Amino acid sequence: DAWIPDDVVKRQIRAEAVDPGARITLGFDGSLNDDATVLIGCRVSDGFIFPVGIWAKPSGPEGNWWEVPRSDVLSTIREAFGRYDVVRMYADPHEWRSDIDALQEEFGERVSPWATSRDTAMGPALDRLRTDLMNGVAWHSGDPTVVEHFSNAYVRTRGIHRLVRKEHAKSDRKIDSVIGATLAYEARADVLTAETGPTDGT
Repeated sequence: DAWIPDDVVKRQIRAEAVDPGARITLGFDGSLNDDATVLIGCRVSDGFIFPVGIWAKPSGPEGNWWEVPRSDVLSTIREAFGRYDVVRMYADPHEWRSDIDALQEEFGERVSPWATSRDTAMGPALDRLRTDLMNGVAWHSGDPTVVEHFSNAYVRTRGIHRLVRKEHAKSDRKIDSVIGATLAYEARADVLTAETGPTDGT
């Protein structure tokens, strides 16, 4: 019940750098002290996915009492807006609501809360990314942590929706990069739709 085959993830690696000033979208999935916090970018021109920042709980004793360095995370987000032409950022507000509000005040409509708890929205967004990776039209940088998180993702079904989960609730094998990449990729799709209009004739 893997969410996506490992060979597809490895096949879709394209090791390259994203130039400063590139037009991108961002996906943000944050935590407090357990799950990883991720900021994932997606180049609008071709859907190329790459990590901007990943903050993960250290293993062993170093992980005791560890908390996500919120100031570092927020600094990295602001640096991304300065380094790239960020046209849209989708951010899961859970445990970061006040910070996302502050970013909205700073960057305006380019920052949007996007709750990943909404199965009716998350299911189609995950399906878009998975399908495009399977069909060879979405690519990623091959970052080891991102690849690991994709490998850790299992299928969770809720009604008609095909979602993702960890192997079990208390697993240390994280999947947060899948969520961040999904948000960034969905933001790109919405940007393209807004610029070109719907493709279904409506």
